[in-house]
Amino acid sequence: MSQIHCPSRNLRSRYKKGRRRQEPVPKILDLPPELLYEIGSHLNIYQRFRFSQTCRTTRVFFGEDWEEFIPSRPLSSRLEFYSGVAATMADAYCCAACGALHPVDEHDTPATSRYKVRACQHALQRKLGQTYNIREAHVQIALKLCQPRYRAGHRDFLRQLMEPYRRKGRSLVRWSTAVFFEAVPRIVRGRFLLRTTHEWVTASWESMAPLDVVGHHVCPHQELVSWHPGRQSARTEFEQRVLGLFEGGSCGQALRGFCRQCRTDVEFVVNPGHARVTAWHDFGGPKTPDSWEWRDHVRGETMDDERLARPDFKTSWRVKERFEGGW
Repeated sequence: MSQIHCPSRNLRSRYKKGRRRQEPVPKILDLPPELLYEIGSHLNIYQRFRFSQTCRTTRVFFGEDWEEFIPSRPLSSRLEFYSGVAATMADAYCCAACGALHPVDEHDTPATSRYKVRACQHALQRKLGQTYNIREAHVQIALKLCQPRYRAGHRDFLRQLMEPYRRKGRSLVRWSTAVFFEAVPRIVRGRFLLRTTHEWVTASWESMAPLDVVGHHVCPHQELVSWHPGRQSARTEFEQRVLGLFEGGSCGQALRGFCRQCRTDVEFVVNPGHARVTAWHDFGGPKTPDSWEWRDHVRGETMDDERLARPDFKTSWRVKERFEGGW
């Protein structure tokens, strides 16, 4: 995966052009030095860089050699810096895995295999269907291209990123069962939301059973029915309620719940020959690529120690209401 190296040189030249048209000295420089130091201590690394490019005095004041300073910083600091840089560039995004800038590939969408595009092979992804995977880059780029200053020039790519996806297949557990998948992304008030729907339809001579939905993950932390039938005591509360629908013959009754560790709401409905699970995922708003809003959705696969060390959330996310109502 190619990287965009040392953007500070290009950014400095951009800001220098702007400064030639701005003769007055910034009023903030009239403040005492101790107050300027106090202000600087509350800025993140990218904000300090931007501040240092306002005039010669601020460059001397901060005294950083940015081309040497940025690569030497820990990953979290580099992500802060490159996230700020990427927010000003429509053709680049900040990679959480590399802590660097990567060029945007307009063929890279959630429905495209990562092996067919210039996607970073180290980036985490949330697998939602057989061929539909969300990466943090998709969330970051879509949120940025929705802004008015970028939307006009990238309308086609934004449409591809946000295009609903549908697929029909067969169950790997019981071949006679048809499986339908749908994914509908939507940006609501600056947050990237996604509704996914999985449906199972059995043959006319068969009835729906827990076996048909076994192993299906609503999110990394929530499974409809576990592959391990012997671990009854370890089942989640939601999993026990799903089994109760099958055992009690509750036709058409909707079972609603939410994950306590990521922003996901879920609804499950079962009928004699049909079952449907709908999940609403909230992948967050503009942020650094390693924020909890994103990592919560993939941590169950790669960050178990961190997940177990973090307390469970206790309230419903109301992602469904936000997705359907647009608030």
